[in-house]
Amino acid sequence: MTEPPSEPHHSSDAQAASPATLWEQQVVGDRWTFYTERFETMIADGTDLEGEARFVDAMVQRGSAVLDAGCGTGRIAAALHRMGHRAIGVDKDAGLVEIAGRRYPGVPFAACDLLLLTSDILRAAAGPEDFDLIVLPGNVMVYLASGTERDVIGVLAGLLRPGGRIVAGFASNRDYTPAAFRQDAQALGLTVEHHFATWQLDPVTEVSDWAVIVLRGPGVAEDPDGGTTWTPATRWPRGEG
Repeated sequence: MTEPPSEPHHSSDAQAASPATLWEQQVVGDRWTFYTERFETMIADGTDLEGEARFVDAMVQRGSAVLDAGCGTGRIAAALHRMGHRAIGVDKDAGLVEIAGRRYPGVPFAACDLLLLTSDILRAAAGPEDFDLIVLPGNVMVYLASGTERDVIGVLAGLLRPGGRIVAGFASNRDYTPAAFRQDAQALGLTVEHHFATWQLDPVTEVSDWAVIVLRGPGVAEDPDGGTTWTPATRWPRGEG
């Protein structure tokens, strides 16, 4: 297998000119290699790496358009693709996106700063242009460039379909806190629907060190089935005899 790059790589001059993320500042060289090799080992060992994907899968209809924002080496986008969704992964780190493309052929990925993400970029990568749900798993929010968090949420909110949702999971003991995330989301017109302590829906407590927060965009989500009509048992057909 081709050796992965030893540190993050930008995909364009525009990306290089965008604010350096905390990921770019802190996860370089040996740390970057440690990150990629760690997931290689977990995949080889059969470690369950799809908890976030199961959470998302339960929230949307089959065949939904889903963006894995800050996709890293692609595990969540790939799992959602296998589950029957139209998923695409995006990450600013082109080195991670290169690994994702090799590891999961057939799943679209794009190397792009989330601050600069547009429908045109998504279309060029053969992905959906707008989304039923956008997921930011694995600490994406706390590795953005400091001070850009609200702007990133705003860019992603602009890619939502009416009534679409954003789900973010991140450590709650970093500089960017769940309270700040909620405040930024509400300032952008998003509704905070749920706040859990884990991807397994555990409630938040005083000792919780993780947050999973679900936001809802404005508008009403389209029902692809046109609504469901339930027939009461009294109207079920009677059997013969």
